[in-house]
Order: sequence, then structure tokens, then C-alpha cells
Amino acid sequence: MSYHHHDRNPGGRHRRRHDRSPFRQSGNGDSYSESDSESYSGSGSDSGSRSPSPHSKRSHQKGAGSDLLKIGSKIKFGKKLKALGSELEDKLNLNKLVPPELENKVRKQLNKHKLKREDSDEEEAKREQHRQRGERRRDRGHRRQFEQEQWRDRNSARRLTGPEHHIYDPDFLQNPEEELENTWVQNNMVFGPTIKYYKGQNYSDLKKECEEKGQLFTDPEFPAAEESLWFNQAIPARIEWKRPRELCDNPRLFVEGVSSNDLNQGQLGNCWFVAAVASLTLEKDLWKEVIPDYKEQEWDTEHPENYQGIFRFRFWRFGTWTEVVVDDLLPTINGQLVYNRSKDQNELWSSLLEKAYAKLAGCYEALQGGNTLDALVDFTGGVAEPIALDKGGYREDEEKKEKLFKVMHKAAERGSLLTCSIRVTSRDEMEASTESGLVKGHAYSVTAVKKVKVGESGMLSGILGNQEKIYMIRMRNPWGQKEWRGPWSDDSPEWQQVSSSEKEKLGLVKEDDGEFWMCFDDWITHFTDAGICRLINTSLLSIHKTWVESRVFSRWRSAPGDPTHNRAGGCMNNRDTYLQNPQVLFDVDKDEDTVLISLSQPDTRQTRKETGGKQGNLTMGFAVYRVELNRKYRLHTMKEKVADSIYINTRSNFVRTELRRGRYVVIPTTFDKNEEGDMMLRIFTDTDNNCKELHKDQPTASCFSGILGYPQAVTSVHLHSATGLSKKQGTFSLKKTDTYAVIKSGSKSAKTRVIEDSSSPEYDEEAIFYRKDPRNPIKIQIWKKDLIRDDLLGEATMMCEVNNSTKQHVVQLQDKDGGGDVHGSISVSVTSHDDLTAI
Repeated sequence: MSYHHHDRNPGGRHRRRHDRSPFRQSGNGDSYSESDSESYSGSGSDSGSRSPSPHSKRSHQKGAGSDLLKIGSKIKFGKKLKALGSELEDKLNLNKLVPPELENKVRKQLNKHKLKREDSDEEEAKREQHRQRGERRRDRGHRRQFEQEQWRDRNSARRLTGPEHHIYDPDFLQNPEEELENTWVQNNMVFGPTIKYYKGQNYSDLKKECEEKGQLFTDPEFPAAEESLWFNQAIPARIEWKRPRELCDNPRLFVEGVSSNDLNQGQLGNCWFVAAVASLTLEKDLWKEVIPDYKEQEWDTEHPENYQGIFRFRFWRFGTWTEVVVDDLLPTINGQLVYNRSKDQNELWSSLLEKAYAKLAGCYEALQGGNTLDALVDFTGGVAEPIALDKGGYREDEEKKEKLFKVMHKAAERGSLLTCSIRVTSRDEMEASTESGLVKGHAYSVTAVKKVKVGESGMLSGILGNQEKIYMIRMRNPWGQKEWRGPWSDDSPEWQQVSSSEKEKLGLVKEDDGEFWMCFDDWITHFTDAGICRLINTSLLSIHKTWVESRVFSRWRSAPGDPTHNRAGGCMNNRDTYLQNPQVLFDVDKDEDTVLISLSQPDTRQTRKETGGKQGNLTMGFAVYRVELNRKYRLHTMKEKVADSIYINTRSNFVRTELRRGRYVVIPTTFDKNEEGDMMLRIFTDTDNNCKELHKDQPTASCFSGILGYPQAVTSVHLHSATGLSKKQGTFSLKKTDTYAVIKSGSKSAKTRVIEDSSSPEYDEEAIFYRKDPRNPIKIQIWKKDLIRDDLLGEATMMCEVNNSTKQHVVQLQDKDGGGDVHGSISVSVTSHDDLTAI
């Protein structure tokens, strides 16, 4: 089961109309498209069509015979049949219910429909594209209006004040039998701001209940007991759970705002979490989403009766914002907080936030050890991008080092969150200090990436260019101590080169508070791993680059020996089953586009209680393949790989790549085959990308296949290149030769990208056709793109024998309809099979 989210703005709604009647043919009716049967069968998982409404289902079931007679007598058969969708075939059993007199009417309607159609399929496709463009413009207008009314600045995509409803439920993915039935539900949902209440606890309802009873909230789902503290290793001391009034005289959620200096790690090995929280404090718009309505949650000293001891926090979990409610009971030893605490004993936001995150994980001990990027994604809904500093050539290659700094500097300026650490190779190295004061196996939050001016100060120096700029990076140790002792540390002489005004701009403070500066060269040398949690800008109202995000939720599901249903084929080491994994299609609609792809799996931290501490992340990765321009069904043979990720057992995996215009398929896999689990694939492109999971292996036969025909062969056409093309000039034509090709099979066609200014263009494009009559030819046309009207330079007609093999041809171009040879020839490979799942 999969469901998709396509949106430049999470507040938007996608409206999809049904395609026109499937009973329409043109030309010789040679080729077969998905709509020939899918529009009738109504599965819609690949085409995105709506399933019939419950109301229409009930009405069809009541009067099957009368409804069928109405089809033939009162309205056009094709339109009615489209409205019925899959229920007509599945529930009414059309083969048995259609009486002979209705069959005659059906045939008459089909013949009328065929004769009335005078326009070509290409013209119909243009009208459909025009309609879709208009629909997208209307949708963008609605989304833009929603943004203006509801969302704030560049973080509008993370605003959580909209309608509250569920999108992702782990149980929703567990039942394979419901896969196709439930796919449409997600396609038709409103993808806007979403909130899921953890354990079904609604903050407002619980608070109101406490007000009516006049008592403080006590959380039954995360009780003040040992089960909420640990599952394996207990703290060797007596734990007492205390409310804030028992810990301090004037408890506050915040004291003088939020700062990374508020944090001090307690008796728990969760520096990864504390480092992530420290990064979160740098962006007010972000922590205000994690701590919603923070002013309303603050203690009211003038009206203490309004305090019910209940707090709420929100975390982005596997595509959905999840609200977690906690009480204010905190674990202490001898009156001191055991876990994370603020420097000011009256300030409690960090302790309560940690408690909410521990509740989500199952208990406090479940937070022992982790990945800072995972927590940052939970706080923001961003995309995690890990960087191996010791393996990417950044230490040796000055150009790569320069590029990395620019990437990190830009990310920090745009509000992305950064982290770094030093990798350990053994348990003995964990949290061991180096001679320079850094701690191994310990997560640091990056709090600034700057270009610092050094040298002579003053206006004249600036004009004369006497001031050098050094790349600098600032970090914070979650322990609140143990700082870097090398160059540019707090008391190092290098700071004497920096003017007082520049120090003030940097906010330089010489205290043993765990925060320190390093020059970028030293940072790359001493740290081995870094991470960027990118906050992808999907807002329409932005001066910066925006992205279109698509999400596909699916599942690796094992069915050994059943290629049709097996979706756990493993990595490329398992060549026999690799292509049985989930496959996700998307388009790139620009000549060149940067594409971001993130593969995620649900957090398994909450299972550590049941497994005795083991965390069962799957080792996963993915590869991207360039496929035929018009592919609609699953891949059965390997195609050109254009990008891939490493295999890693973390919650998310990320790749940034540059792709040319075309169609692509992503294959996400686990490393070993037959491993089961849920997964989410997020794809970010510059324009709409038509992203969807491919479920079907071939066109689906229906009860009308006997009338309309069914494909007898599948043919793949690979247009390599053209040579010696004509440079003929029209009255209003361009001087340069910009060409593209159109590959046709009957009424179906595929258009290549435009190759600029070349009489010998390298197209390297493929098209695939499911052909009802293999005796009909394949036609390839070469067109010159011009200002007013494109010119046909020539075409080639090929008879493609079904011989289950690949043949390469060099074909001379001819004038239209075989009117004689013209300048130029094409190089093309053709593969035809009688097995529709051979390609």
C-alpha cells in the first residue's frame, strides 16, 4: 500500500478529475495505454484517479439491472461507465448481468464513439495538458490564499494551526489485503497541517477535565514510576518524582527566553538529543512549533488556579506531526533533577521537553545513544543530510573544502540546523577526551558558520581591502563544559587580530560554558562527521528557491517465490529479486534540475523496551534509474543508473543529484532480502514531478478486452542519435538547429527533450509501447523547433518484428508519408517481446 503527497504547500488540495471515456480509439488502434482498462477497472493507484464515493457504491448495488439499462438507453455509455469505476466490474459482475439487448446497445455506442472522434490523440493530449495546467494554477491560487491567511514567513510549511486529522497510522500499512482498496483514501485527503494525538490524549480535553475536577494532571500513559525511567539498567539511587513547586519557589517554563546555554545534560547518555535541542533554540520559529502556544502554557503567577500541571509538545514523526502530552512530575535525586536541566533552576522547558521525547520513546533509558540528525528531523520535519568529513576529500582538496563551507554557511543562513561529531572505533574511545579538549563519540551542535574579519580595523582598511576573512565555525558541547583548547579557543592569542566591533557582532563570550570557536580547517581536521537538517522551502511566497515535495509511503513486504507480490527483494546482491522491491516513478520537467531524495523508516526506539535495548533499524538504501519517457508499469529489466545512496542502518538516507529532463524510477531496498518494514520516500524537485508508486506489471485485461483488443507484444525503442539533419530555413525560423524527436506507435507517442543547435544530435531517449497489433509499424519523426511553427525534418517508419531480442538499425529519414529521402539518418535500437513483463 502506498499513498502520496504532492504539494508545494502543505495547505494545498489536489483535485483530480476522471479521464475521458476509455472507449475511444484513433488511427489504427495499435497501441495500448493504461487508461484503456484502468479507467474502467477503477484501481487508479498508478493513474491517480478517484475511487467512487460511498454514496455511488450504495446506489449501484441497489439497482444493478435498472442502472445498466439506463447506461444503454439514456446516457452515453462511456461516461456512465467511468462514474461507476471498479465497483461495476468487481461488485456487479458485468459479464453475467449484461443482457443481450444491452450488449447490442453497448456495441452501437462504441461504434458511434469511434466514428465521432475526428481529432487526433495528440490534440486530445494537448487539451488535457491545458486543462491540468489550468487546474494547477487554480490550486496554487487557493494555496497562496491559504498561506497569506494562515502561515508565517518562510516557515509556513511547518505551521500547525490548521485542521486536525490523521494521515499516517502505522497500522494502516500492516494489512496487505487493504493495499489497493486504501490507496485512493490518501490520494483524496487534504494535505495540510496535521496533528496526531499520541496515545489519543487531547491536551485541551485533559486540561478542561482537570479544571473541572480542581486537580493537577497525572499522566496514566507515562506514570511516575520505574517503568518510565528504564528497561534494563536502573540508577543506583532512590528516585523521587516531584512537581516544579517542590523544586523551586518560582517555576517558569522560560526565563529570559530560550538559549542553547539553558541546556545541561543529566545522568543519561543522550548528548545527541541535547545537541539537537541546542540547535533548535537558534530558530525561534522552529522551537515555537515544538512547544506550541508557549505563552498559554507558561505559569500564570497572577492566576495560579489556572495551572493544571499539563504540558504539550509536538514532534514530526514519519510524515505527521505528533502531539505528546505530559504532566509536570520530574525525576529527582536529593532534590536535584536527574536528567536534562537548565542553568536557572526555575526554568523547566528543557526538562519537560526531554520528558515528552522520552514518553514517545517508551522511557528515559530508551534515549541512551542516538543520532542528532534524527532528533533534528523530529523537531522540524526537515531532511537529514549526513556528511563524512574524513571520506569526502574535504581535507585534501581545497576546492571541495571551499564548496563545503559555502554549503554550510548558506544552510545556516537559511535556518537549517547543523551538527558534528568525532567517530569512535571502539567502546573504549566513547566519550574519551582528546589532547585538544574535544570529546570522541559525542554530539556537538553547530551554532554559527561565519566569515570573520581579521587584520587592521577601520573604514580605510575596509576600503583598501587590508582585512582578511577567515572561515570560522562555532559549536556547543551539551555538557556545558569541556571546550576546544586549540587556535581560536576562548583565551587564544588569535582573537587579538579581531576588532572589538567584530567580536561584538560574533557575540564572543569568554566563559567555560561549552561553546567555542574553531577555524574551518581545524574543524575539518578534527571532526569526522557532520550533518545538516535542511528545512526545505515549499512555500509559494518566498524570495528564496522553493521546492515541490512529493511523499510516497509504502512497505517492504516479503512473499518469497511470488514475484507479483514480493516487495522485499533486497539490494543488487540479490539480482534475481532486486526488481521486486517497491518502485517509485517521478518526472524531471526542466532541462537540468537538482533533485533531493530522502528515504526514511519509522523510529524503532520505542521497541527497545521489548527487545532489551536492541534497536531494529533496517539497513536500507536506494538507486535512481532513467527509464522510458512514457513508462507506466514496473521495471523488469535494469536501466541506466544515474544516482544511488549508501546502505546504512539509520532512520533516514539522503542523496542530492543533478538530473536532466526525463522520467525516472527510484528503487528503495533493504540490504538483505525478505526483510519487512514501512518506508517513506520524499522527493523534492523544482517543478511538479508526477510522483507515484508503480504497482502494476503490465496492462490489466478487462471484460472489454475482447472488443477493444489487448496488447500482444511490448516494444522498447531506444533512439540513440541523428546525423546530417537538414538546416532548412523558413520565413520566421530560427537560424540554429534545435531539434527533438517524436516516437509513435499507433495513437500513442513520446516526445524527447530538445537538443540545441546541432545537426547531429545525441538524443539517448527511450519509449515503450504495449502493442495490440505488432504488424503495425513504429514511426520516428525529427522536428526542428521554431518560433511560430515547428518544422518536420523527416521521419522513419520501421516494422518491428517480435523476436524477443534487440536489434540496432541506422535508418534514412524520409519526407512525410514516404515522400522520398531527405537529409539525415537516425540510429535506433528496437526490442520486442511477446511477454509483456520482459522489459
